[in-house]
Amino acid sequence: MMTTLLSLLFMLTTPVPADRSEVWVLVVDPGSELFTRFGHSAFWVRGPNRPEEVYDYGHFEFSSSFLWDFLHGNAFYSLESTSLDDFIDGYAHEDREVRAHLLDLSPEQAVAVRILLERVLDSPEHEYRYHHFADNCATRMRDVISQVTYGRWRLILDSMPARPWRSSLFEVLGANTILRHTLSMLLSAKMDRSRTAWDGTYLPVHLERALLSTRGLNPARPDAPFVVRTEILSDGTRHDHVSLLPPWMYAVIAALLALLLMPLVFFRTTIWLQLAYWTVTLVFGGLFFLMAFFHFYFDVCAFNLNLIVFCPWLALFFPFWSGPQVVRRRTLVFLLIAAAGPVIALLLRPFTVQRTSPFPEFALGVYMLLVFEYVLWHLRNRPGPSREAVAEPSNGPAEVAGPEIGEPPAEAAGEASENTPVNGPGNT
Repeated sequence: MMTTLLSLLFMLTTPVPADRSEVWVLVVDPGSELFTRFGHSAFWVRGPNRPEEVYDYGHFEFSSSFLWDFLHGNAFYSLESTSLDDFIDGYAHEDREVRAHLLDLSPEQAVAVRILLERVLDSPEHEYRYHHFADNCATRMRDVISQVTYGRWRLILDSMPARPWRSSLFEVLGANTILRHTLSMLLSAKMDRSRTAWDGTYLPVHLERALLSTRGLNPARPDAPFVVRTEILSDGTRHDHVSLLPPWMYAVIAALLALLLMPLVFFRTTIWLQLAYWTVTLVFGGLFFLMAFFHFYFDVCAFNLNLIVFCPWLALFFPFWSGPQVVRRRTLVFLLIAAAGPVIALLLRPFTVQRTSPFPEFALGVYMLLVFEYVLWHLRNRPGPSREAVAEPSNGPAEVAGPEIGEPPAEAAGEASENTPVNGPGNT
């Protein structure tokens, strides 16, 4: 640390040519694809007798293992230099606007920016482990600007409140509701903590706003804005829609909803009730293990309260409710145990900063739907009364058939017939 400070002090006191160098901050608008929604930023350094260079902290080598490393939080990015034309051409075909902001830096500070970037470029430090919110192209540029301004810019930004990371992230995600809810479900309470403007510059668009709102950074001009001039280097359109899901995914979602609602229509057999239970068990179990995976690899997803919401309790009891057992009384008990997870999350909500809505409400509604389908099946399949019980009753009292007048009762007639002699031979 001491070596870095001495090196920076040497750079700031080094004589520079009469022609002033310029440091520009390039900001690229978000694109329509998911991986371009965060936007991009880079340094553009112009100086006398020196080639114009763009210093880009967003370079990475795409390989077969990159996506796996990215999901594990083990992706590495690096600082690379390129020409301005090559940098702009990379975004012009995506129809993304590129803006340039000239910073109000002294000649010594401008030279210090170039020397700092060149030294990092030629050292092992040019490669770094990427973090969406704490270490990326925008935060690296923020740190360089703070260094050459003797930390004054950080003091200014630390005194300014900013929105939590979750709120500022949703600003650049576009109008895709599925994407918003998916990320909101995966991210934990760390995304909802109070932040300063220094922490809020993790996105290029927020870095741009911080630069445009800063004044008085130059002691010689206390009221002068930090950004001297702004130019649009490449026109583009605003991309509000994010293409995330292919069309077949919407068909899968519709099929899952159909399986969940079928017991409301078909109730003569238990097969649809079983399919509804298995659908909820597999979907909630998949979401639970996805959040558990990110819990171990991303600090912004650790200790997520939604793990309680989607804990697959039904999967633990499936040997006792699968098959024809699905309509037994103990299945209702298992449903109520599973519904306790969302209820616990709702009770814990006032005591945590994590914004869990609407996931506990959604999960509790699904479990209540299964309970309703269970009760409805029993109401529709109750054993009915016997055929004799449903026969129409007569209007008057029941009449008992008896013998005609003058006819002896059956028993008496039988006795009389036995005592009456039968005419036959010898009986005259």
